[in-house]
Amino acid sequence: DIGVTGVQTCALPICNRKIYCFSTDVALYYADLNSHQTGQYLPDPLKLGSLLDNNITCLFEDFSGNLWVGNQGLGLSILNLNRKAFYSYKHDPTNPKSMIGNIVMCFNGTNREIFVGMRQGGINMTTKQKNADGSSEFRVLNYQKQTKPSSNFDNIWDIARESDSLFWVASNGGVARLEKTRQGWIYGRPGEKPLYEGVVRKILVDKDRNIWVGTFGDGLKFFPALRKNPERKSYGYPADPANAEAISDKSILSMLIDSKNRFWVGTNSGLNLVKTAYNRLDLSGKEKPDIRFKQYVAVKPKVDFLNANEINCIFENTDGKIWLATQGGGLNIMSPDSGKFSHITDENGLRGNDILGILSDKVGHKWISTNKGITTFDA
Repeated sequence: DIGVTGVQTCALPICNRKIYCFSTDVALYYADLNSHQTGQYLPDPLKLGSLLDNNITCLFEDFSGNLWVGNQGLGLSILNLNRKAFYSYKHDPTNPKSMIGNIVMCFNGTNREIFVGMRQGGINMTTKQKNADGSSEFRVLNYQKQTKPSSNFDNIWDIARESDSLFWVASNGGVARLEKTRQGWIYGRPGEKPLYEGVVRKILVDKDRNIWVGTFGDGLKFFPALRKNPERKSYGYPADPANAEAISDKSILSMLIDSKNRFWVGTNSGLNLVKTAYNRLDLSGKEKPDIRFKQYVAVKPKVDFLNANEINCIFENTDGKIWLATQGGGLNIMSPDSGKFSHITDENGLRGNDILGILSDKVGHKWISTNKGITTFDA
């Protein structure tokens, strides 16, 4: 059990065998997977190379192993893992090559470029090449090359990778492409309709480049791989209280295709399992895939069933069991064969019952971020 308390929002990339998490407390915390030692980075406005701010929204590890830290209102900080110093960047109204804003929501990138999704202002793109004075230049990518951010598509929530030259961006406006052209990177082709219109927080792209859009209020959307679907045909799977085989809720929070081709969907109200194996679904786009869900929704306390319905994360353990990070119910562990659940809560040593993420390290330890810190299990 790692003594890091007060963690309300947490991301768990591995950098040099360390886990980094952020909190509503006053620090960026880390836990060393080898030594189990913990530590913290504190902001210090008077110290060069310190963390910019403690109000952190997201983390991202780039291809060079640097840790990018997004802040809520003061820009971003980059931790150089070799030098153990932070480089910080924020909006400068006198510098047109600075960041467009200071509220950072997400990161993604290639081995050369880093994309920074802004809460307002579109996407900031920078490269790993620095100027002689150590500074970096940021280019603004607004939706459909607008001279200024002017639409909900410039309010970014997530950036998902399809290939080195194509990403998909989730925003308050919907889903649009971020692609590399001969003229450089563009966000949303001018004149092209978005892939989907409506609020979207997360996107899943499978190995065949089929796209699943988990909407915030409109259920699950499926887009067959666009290279075989130029007309952008899509199919919707809305919530329907009258249909026991429909998805259980209209707001999608998490998705997983596991090693046995089971497709799991976590929502704001329950867990859903597609009844047909994922590799047996007809995802060609010739017709709507026949997707029927088995719902797992807690309606009353039961010892061997789901004990909370808000599913923040879905994780497959090495033994094939499905671990669910729930809001309020701790860790729910499901045996897919029996359909029964067991629970690990704060009564069993879990730091807190609001779980945000689950990560497995190379030796099999499970690292679980909660609203009150990080817990590790050897399971």
